[in-house]
Amino acid sequence: MKNRLLVLIALLDLSACHVGPIANEIMVAQSPGGIRADLRLASGVLEGDRLQGELLEVRGDGMLIDRKDVAGNARITFAPFDTLVSGRFDPFGSHRIRANDVELLAKLRSLSRFPQGLSDELLGKLLLAQKQQAVERLSSRN
Repeated sequence: MKNRLLVLIALLDLSACHVGPIANEIMVAQSPGGIRADLRLASGVLEGDRLQGELLEVRGDGMLIDRKDVAGNARITFAPFDTLVSGRFDPFGSHRIRANDVELLAKLRSLSRFPQGLSDELLGKLLLAQKQQAVERLSSRN
């Protein structure tokens, strides 16, 4: 009888153990906007070799960033992976950016403003709101 009581107590104690991630360990968006990105670019791609702004979307071939140009105007800019060297993503930290780093890109995608992807219609509305004709596309051949 005493052994059964000890086994029951041990089972109850084990059932109180936590299994899996704790809520404060899961990285999720804290606001409706995407995380801030400070990207280091390949030499000569853009003046200053940096691209800073809000991470709008992570695509299969690069990242869409909402940034301010040198005149302070908002610009939606696409940076293909071949133009990117590394990036700092607050509060996620600094990372080398590679098109084949599936795990990193999935985490960044989940923290972007549009983790589900940005439709052409919605992108058009964003461009119109910023008085921009088309997405500015960076090129490694600039």
